[in-house]
Amino acid sequence: MKKLIGATTLAAVTLLTLTACAGATPEPAGSDPASTASDVTAAPLNEEAAALLPDGTDALISVTDPTFAPFQFYDEGNETIIGWSADMIAALGQTLGVDIPLEAAAFDTILPGVASGKYDLAASAFTVTDERLANADMVTWGLGGTGVAVPEGNPKDISTDPLSMCGLRISASKGTSQAIEILPAFQQACADAGEPKIEENLFPSGQEALLALSSGRTDGHLNDTISIAYEADINGGFEVAPGDDIDSSPFAFALAKDSPLTPAFEAAMAALIDNGTYDAINEKWAFPSTAAITADQISNK
Repeated sequence: MKKLIGATTLAAVTLLTLTACAGATPEPAGSDPASTASDVTAAPLNEEAAALLPDGTDALISVTDPTFAPFQFYDEGNETIIGWSADMIAALGQTLGVDIPLEAAAFDTILPGVASGKYDLAASAFTVTDERLANADMVTWGLGGTGVAVPEGNPKDISTDPLSMCGLRISASKGTSQAIEILPAFQQACADAGEPKIEENLFPSGQEALLALSSGRTDGHLNDTISIAYEADINGGFEVAPGDDIDSSPFAFALAKDSPLTPAFEAAMAALIDNGTYDAINEKWAFPSTAAITADQISNK
């Protein structure tokens, strides 16, 4: 196995570990859609993308924190990592003609591990930030933001417009950006418009909040849009309210700064978008259409 990543400074590592994905606490998965959705067809080798790999590259190591469905999580046997990231890493390996095993690690150790050369690629739904771009290469694969889960049929006609929630019972999980930043901003928007105050309901976890929603104790729940769509697809009883994502931002794979692997992974992602594999994996894991990108959004160079 040929290792290609050099080390960076401790300061860079510290900056890289800041800012997790969309602010939502990882939730336990429901049933595995891999057993209910058709398998994604193997991606074809893309010789142009493979030619961009450094000479002698035959295997790479990727890493993820497998606690965040539907991005990445363990199967029922708690042995195999499944989810969107696992499928996409496999497709990238097929596209480039290299083996890319996916290892598990605690979230706060992943980016330091990439910077030190222990891992070649980080695949844990990292948001793209200025701090990270200053210290790492990031290959964008999708968009994520906050959405609103509502009962099926959306009886209160809620959207992502904060004024549609004035006077209603809206929940979020304690300690998340939805509870700390978004709900207060929505309250202010209602006050500025002279509308009734939102009745805030904060829960220890997203699962408890969705239970309250399904039982009629709340009217809407703020959480990561992709997680809402996944839970709705698996468990039913609610849906994603219409409207653009709130505070949408890019999700990306991370590599060491100025990695020689970056051009190949950018080209491989573009190939997967062009040949339909990207859309098939998104559909398998119930990603909403708002999460998809086009090939011209991949590079952060």
